[in-house]
Amino acid sequence: MLFLGMIRHIFYIFLFLFSWWLTVGSSSLIINNDTAAEHGIISIQGGMHSSKSVLKTSLSRSYNSKGKFRSENNSATIPINSYDSFEGQVVFSSYDKNIYCVNLTTGEDVWKFKTGGWIYSTPAISEGKVVFGSSDHYLYCLDFGSGEKLWKFQADDWVYSSPAVEEGKVIFGSKDKFVYCLDLKTGQKLWEFETGGWVYSSPVVSSGMVFVSSKDKNLYSLDLATGKLLWTFKSGDWAHSSLAVEGDKLLMGSRDNNLYCIDIHSGRQLWKFQAGGWIYSTPEVKDEKVIFGCKDNYLYCVDINTGLEIWKFQTLGWIWSSPTINNEQVYFGSRDKFMYCLNINSGEIIWKVSTEGWVRSKPRVAHGKLFFGSADNNLYCADEKTGNILWFKETRGEVASIALVVYDKMFFGSWDNNLYCVDKNSGKLLWQFKAGDAITSNPVISGDKLLFGSKDGNLYCFDVTFGQMQWKYKANDWIHSIPAISGSNVVFGSVDQNLYCIDLNTGFENWRVETGGAVYSSPVIYDNRVYFGSNDSTFYCVSLSSGEKIWTYKANGWISSNPSIKEGKLLFGSKDKNLYCLEAGTGELVWKYKTNHAIWARPVATDNVVLFGSADHHLYCVGLEDGNQVWNFKTGGIISSDLTIYERKVLFGSWDDHIYCVDILTGNELWKFKTGDKVIAQSTVAEERVFFGSLDGFIYSLKIQNGREVWKFKTGSWIWSAPVVLIEY
Repeated sequence: MLFLGMIRHIFYIFLFLFSWWLTVGSSSLIINNDTAAEHGIISIQGGMHSSKSVLKTSLSRSYNSKGKFRSENNSATIPINSYDSFEGQVVFSSYDKNIYCVNLTTGEDVWKFKTGGWIYSTPAISEGKVVFGSSDHYLYCLDFGSGEKLWKFQADDWVYSSPAVEEGKVIFGSKDKFVYCLDLKTGQKLWEFETGGWVYSSPVVSSGMVFVSSKDKNLYSLDLATGKLLWTFKSGDWAHSSLAVEGDKLLMGSRDNNLYCIDIHSGRQLWKFQAGGWIYSTPEVKDEKVIFGCKDNYLYCVDINTGLEIWKFQTLGWIWSSPTINNEQVYFGSRDKFMYCLNINSGEIIWKVSTEGWVRSKPRVAHGKLFFGSADNNLYCADEKTGNILWFKETRGEVASIALVVYDKMFFGSWDNNLYCVDKNSGKLLWQFKAGDAITSNPVISGDKLLFGSKDGNLYCFDVTFGQMQWKYKANDWIHSIPAISGSNVVFGSVDQNLYCIDLNTGFENWRVETGGAVYSSPVIYDNRVYFGSNDSTFYCVSLSSGEKIWTYKANGWISSNPSIKEGKLLFGSKDKNLYCLEAGTGELVWKYKTNHAIWARPVATDNVVLFGSADHHLYCVGLEDGNQVWNFKTGGIISSDLTIYERKVLFGSWDDHIYCVDILTGNELWKFKTGDKVIAQSTVAEERVFFGSLDGFIYSLKIQNGREVWKFKTGSWIWSAPVVLIEY
């Protein structure tokens, strides 16, 4: 035990000395030019150029879908960081010919895309792409983060059908009577199948088969791989509603007033239920109950095994809306302009809320919120339990379809050489990847790509959904720097003294800048420039397009702190004990603030103050304009972790084994949580939870309100990198 204690003591001495020239726990965000840099993050793209989103505080953020931030006038974005918290996004279409992406919590715009026709199609979201059809005859594929067009495919008539995505294939129908199958990545046609009538109904894929109905009154079963016809089923009229599959049963509503239940393998009818009118609504199934609406003004509930009625509920208008089931509640809209919530077991009403137009879009539920569109041109966000309207988003046409994204996964690296992917709610391991050495760089998410550096000298790029490596780039030494992404440019530093710029999609090098020291500092991209520090005591500003030097500034010590930019002011710390504030455009000194020890952590500017930690054990708050101290907070150890700001709280780790939560305005401690070792990694906040790692080898999930533990996950070694949370569709 004495020997082990000595080894541990020697390690900490080494770590202390090493930290003189190493900044640990950097931010994991990517942000955009002005907005990103303003918050001290890095400019990155990754398919996320987003809009402004306002948290429940005075702090304003611009971010996009997969955890990226974006500014209004710039295309750069940066990796999702603990620095901000967001709960997801809503993608919906309108008859004003636009598809919109808005923040799930606030309703603020993220992006919108205009087509040449009406959009009836519900967007499909897969692998960082949004796919939908328009009456202008095109099927569109957009980047989920930015809303930029990736490709489009022209049919010979309207694309009313909502696409289905399966195994990298996009399947949809058109008024030109064809069913098409395209490659999701390229938009190339893989096969097509001609029916005898318009294809309004949206296809569904199950067990390697595509099921789709046509105005020729036939239901078709096709082979997913080839488009070969497997069987057909003839109904009394055509099916306008989309199909639903539950196990081996396929459910289809028809204009002959019947709901059909069909065996998916043979096409044999198992039963049918006769309603009192056309069935436009797509059936929804839960606990062997089939729920669907009808033109006769009723919402029906029937038994999936027998087709016998369990209950029905009458409204004062057609029910075109497809129902949504969440827990024991059924949500649906009617032409009587109401959104309804019923008990699934009894059919009794729980609440209803009125709009100014008929409601025929399928509602969506996420995080206790209900989202639905109306012919009054609004997207509504209501409280799921009460129906109270929380916010609404006005468009210039009926809101016809909605898709949602929500959090699901968390990624973090460890000194046991593994990158871990865990369920953020439970901490359950989903997958892991073993690199050639420790992972100390924070992961960054850009579109469907996850990037991180390793002590083995590689920058890795993975698919976030499946955990498959897409490429890796080999530098000449350790990569501790957090990658910054802007457009297709990935910028990062290495201990080999170089700053690299490589292509996001291929991993090929674009350019590099050689400095006179190790580059631990994570770059920031702002106004098409790259800002970073080096252990040659120099801070660099270079061109994003070429790497050409624009200006340099010489400090009196190594610069391993990650920089940030706010309102045109560049902020960074140095081993010389100073926090520097420079003009970002010229590199001229505005002010500097001296502490009692080296500054390794990234400063964060918000509400006209700058927050930063020091190796003198203090967290400082100084004025952005003049550098004068507002308050300081003392811990029991070195502060080398980057800061995380959430509402009025600042969260950070210390070498005294604690993570702290401090009030931004007063500097008073709100709570602290003790781990088994030093906390040098930055934390991440998502959905009222704080996620962070410790040198004790655990990743922790705490409640943001009081710091109480929710769960912890054990790795095989120290955790230096900040976790990153992925929004899953």
